[in-house]
Amino acid sequence: MNKVIYLLLASFLLSSCSEQSNSTQNEVEESVQDFSFQIKGLEDDSISMLKDAELVYPYKTLEGKTLEFGSNTVIDIKAKIQFTFGFLQYTIDDSPAALLELRKTSEWKELNVQNGQLLIPDFHNNSSNPKVSEVLSLEDNNAIGTWVLTTEMDSLKAQSLRAQAKIFNMVLADKTKYEECCPEYIEQAQTFFNKKEEAFQSVEALAVELICTKMEIQIEGKLANGKNFSKMLIAE
Repeated sequence: MNKVIYLLLASFLLSSCSEQSNSTQNEVEESVQDFSFQIKGLEDDSISMLKDAELVYPYKTLEGKTLEFGSNTVIDIKAKIQFTFGFLQYTIDDSPAALLELRKTSEWKELNVQNGQLLIPDFHNNSSNPKVSEVLSLEDNNAIGTWVLTTEMDSLKAQSLRAQAKIFNMVLADKTKYEECCPEYIEQAQTFFNKKEEAFQSVEALAVELICTKMEIQIEGKLANGKNFSKMLIAE
């Protein structure tokens, strides 16, 4: 699922600003007057544009990427991050996994900026960057799921059962079609409706998968010329 990155000019304390961008297979560089940084590891279809004080980057994901700041222009950088989680619902193979409405947002967590680099946490653990679970002081993604479900299990269960019932009712309503092509779907539907509600008490039983739906990164600091800056980077 494609993700859209919004770079918001949050409370930028400069008298004027200008936008300059460069998109390659490996990086996108963005500068506003004296403030600049690069996002390493972007895909070649990444683009940037300036509209109504918003810098918009359409590309798949920000996780696991690296922000590099101009060492001669930016000093005293501080960054913090907030994660939002959701669940994908799986049913039959011919129906794509659907994102349920449930969302759970973490507290803000501090990020380390060392040698002008900010390593954006990785939810899928496909890079050497810190894991999202580590930033949240949790063991792994399963532990994140447990934390989310501590308060959201009833809501997740209700949404999941509604979504599954919709798909499986569709299957049973057209049994002739599915008997010819995919009889296993009919078996799945019958198994679902034959279960008691008490059987759906885990992510496995509900056939859902935890995902990170949004990352919000607040970056603050001071330019070499003494002016302060504040930016918000949102990936969703």
